Amino acid sequence: DLSPVCNLFQLRYLKLEGNRFQFPDTSGELRYLQVVDIKCSGDLVLVGGFLSDACLPSLRHLRTPWNAKLGRGINRLTSIRTLEEINFCNCSVENIRHLGMLTNLRTLGVIYNRRRGNDEDDQTDMVKFATLTTSLRELGSCNLRCLDFNVALMEHRQPPIGFLYSWFPPPQFLQKFHPHMIFFFRVPYWIQQVETLTSLRLIVDKLEGDDMRVLTRLPCLAYLDLQAIEVPGMEIIIDSVSFSALKELKLIYKSSSLSIEPGAMPKLRIMHLIAFGHAEQDTRSLVGIQHLHNLEDVIITYDYNNVMVAFREAL
Repeated sequence: DLSPVCNLFQLRYLKLEGNRFQFPDTSGELRYLQVVDIKCSGDLVLVGGFLSDACLPSLRHLRTPWNAKLGRGINRLTSIRTLEEINFCNCSVENIRHLGMLTNLRTLGVIYNRRRGNDEDDQTDMVKFATLTTSLRELGSCNLRCLDFNVALMEHRQPPIGFLYSWFPPPQFLQKFHPHMIFFFRVPYWIQQVETLTSLRLIVDKLEGDDMRVLTRLPCLAYLDLQAIEVPGMEIIIDSVSFSALKELKLIYKSSSLSIEPGAMPKLRIMHLIAFGHAEQDTRSLVGIQHLHNLEDVIITYDYNNVMVAFREAL
């Protein structure tokens, strides 16, 4: 029972770890509380009174367990800047709609863990994702800086990604976009308009030449984790004006050659290449790595000996 905590009038930081917690209906006089960090292995419900901004006027950061259920009142957290590990499947449509009202929100972390083969929640999820689309548009026009959207495990269902593929208008201040285990058909077009982006993680079914150019022209991008299931042109070219700010690159690609032109990635320090394919006779090569004058660490993972030979020759 956490009721006694509500009498700690000067409390600014609250971290909870355990199996079960019983939250009070009201947070009392915790007017200085700024951070709530909860790790709980059991079912957890954050009831409305505890999330009332009238009782928590200073709350800036809230991290919940992945299985937590947010009660009513999230729209009253008008000072909140960080919401992490919010379980989409446990959220009501009302809560998702109220996310768009949190105009000071800078970091949003969402977990999606709907299991495959369960069709009874399809209609509800469609309504929720439509609502989330609206909320993200509202947040994107305010202060949103970081968005993590995490599909928990491979056996879980893929969410409909239309809400992430066609984000319009694009988020004007977004710096970090990390959709985890979400498969895009192509690089989302709106990304090229987000010049503030510094950290990006993407999985795409197809990586065309235009897709790569969209990414290479991002002026502030410092970290890129890109996985390409197919490369139709069989070659990835990083041209001479590419990735002017990039410091770390992780590239997972299939059956393709990678060519780096002089002048590309002038600030790159860490490069992790993972090359995979179907047959040992695949022709894959690495060209131009000698142009990366600031490179400090290179990690290469491969599946066939011919790739090892090609990369060894390049190095």
